Amino acid sequence: MKFDVPMEAEPAQVWPAFGELPRWWNPAHSWSRNTANLHLDLRPGSCWCERWGDAAGVAGGAVHGTVLPVQPGPVLRFAAQFGPLQALAVNGVLTFATAQKDDKGGPASRRQAIKAPT
Repeated sequence: MKFDVPMEAEPAQVWPAFGELPRWWNPAHSWSRNTANLHLDLRPGSCWCERWGDAAGVAGGAVHGTVLPVQPGPVLRFAAQFGPLQALAVNGVLTFATAQKDDKGGPASRRQAIKAPT
């Protein structure tokens, strides 16, 4: 499965935003329904994590993905078994890629989600 989403921004503007999950991630796609609980460090091997606590102070959390290669500007890739995929025997890969505008002046920044069976 592959999705390309054109963006009206230059790669230098898009790249820092990848690490600002609370600004753009949909809270419906988080365990806690609160994007303030999401954290992402843009370094290889780091965790796309979610941490929360309940009323009794019991900590909960989830690993959404692990950062694979990081090439600041063009590519950020995750091994990611989001939500219901965690219970299945599948590998998920999520790639965010940016590029300069195409030769027709259109935006070329995009995000890709590719899922392949294990």
